[in-house]
Amino acid sequence: LGMLMSPSATNEEYLLAQTMMRGLGSGNIDHRLRQGDFSDDAAIGSAPVFEMKVADIDSADAILLVGCNPRHEAPIIGHRVRQAQRNGAGVSVVNPVDWKLNFETSLDAIVAPQNLVPVLAGLAAKVEKLTGKAAPDVLRGMLDSVDAGDVQEALAARLNDAGKGLVMLGHSAMAHTDGAWLRALAGYIASATGCAFNILAQGGNSRGAWAAGAVPQNGGGRNAAAMVESPLDAYVLWGIEPGFDTDFPIRTVKALHAADKVVTVASYAASGLFEFSDVILPLAPVAESEGSMINFDGDILTFNAAAKPSGQARSGWKILRKLGESLGLEGFDQVNLVEVQAALAAAMEQEAAPAAELQLTDPAAVEGLYRIGDVPVYAVDAQCRRSQPLQQTIHAGFNVIGLNPTDAARLGLEDGARARVSQGGPEAEFEVTLSDRVPEGGAWLRSATCETRKLGSAFAPI
Repeated sequence: LGMLMSPSATNEEYLLAQTMMRGLGSGNIDHRLRQGDFSDDAAIGSAPVFEMKVADIDSADAILLVGCNPRHEAPIIGHRVRQAQRNGAGVSVVNPVDWKLNFETSLDAIVAPQNLVPVLAGLAAKVEKLTGKAAPDVLRGMLDSVDAGDVQEALAARLNDAGKGLVMLGHSAMAHTDGAWLRALAGYIASATGCAFNILAQGGNSRGAWAAGAVPQNGGGRNAAAMVESPLDAYVLWGIEPGFDTDFPIRTVKALHAADKVVTVASYAASGLFEFSDVILPLAPVAESEGSMINFDGDILTFNAAAKPSGQARSGWKILRKLGESLGLEGFDQVNLVEVQAALAAAMEQEAAPAAELQLTDPAAVEGLYRIGDVPVYAVDAQCRRSQPLQQTIHAGFNVIGLNPTDAARLGLEDGARARVSQGGPEAEFEVTLSDRVPEGGAWLRSATCETRKLGSAFAPI
């Protein structure tokens, strides 16, 4: 039995869900559906770090963004970065696409995803040489094997000289198949230069999920990717559409079709859910529910329902409390939200499991193109995807594949041509768009669209 949860569920839903799963003898629960690399899970015992508070970002004097497009990933933070740049901060990016940011940058590296780790390792090597602070042994082989140029040297100096620096890891870095390397390298760079280190986790309440225990680390279980790599007998889906809301859509859908039982709890009964679900329970959307979430700064934000749920839909915590009670499990005797939140407060006081030593394997060599599968800002969840006004904006998803002109010429493709794409499974066809914003070796093919749900991981060979 495994449970895949939306990264934007409430704290109360996470608490009751993990209580139910562990009461049934399973630790297979996860909300990190878009994460591409879990190899450092044993070394992570708590929520992704966020050392500089949101309100302080606009007073930073040096900022490094790694695999990050803050304007679309977390607009309020993107605004703070823009304010910092306007106040004189030097902002740099190490990104897989030259996204159209709304602030100026310098000392940048726009490289294909397979080159992000070497480029960041080169910066780490320059930081180590400049500061004299030794990198962790697990990074030694990589740092000794890379070449670094003048841009990385200047960037290392900028970060080290900053009075209030920030290194921020974004959604594309978290979705990368070598994400553990990017987390380790960025963390070392921040520590050695005295900068704060922030990670923008996917979803609206990742910190709440960690605090409530909706992760496999809390009791020895499979992570989100492992649950579908080796299919389980039964699944519970919470607030997600598997073809759109996971980093591995085709593999997830196959696993669900192969399962004996699938229980889906969702606000939108999309046609795809009927294909593999044995039971679908109507979930009240956030605006029609009550509960709490935890923001990046660690503050608990409580809210009430703005409207009455439609039809037979119910708040998530009510559904889970009733399920737990019907199953005869302990921890489901609450009669109101206040009692659930009291249980949540007690759970949050528990110490995290001790972290193991970080172990990393060398990144796999990649030949050919590497997909750049960022999620369009208005495709992040079922509600946004169903908003016609949002889908008519220039920021909505697009079913094209962006290629660097050099790669397109090598493949014999012209602007406007049609290209068949595969990631080891079914093929999908896309119109080709040529752009110098896409680095050589990269293929910009965004996630969470009707066509790309037929493909594999968002950041992986293509």
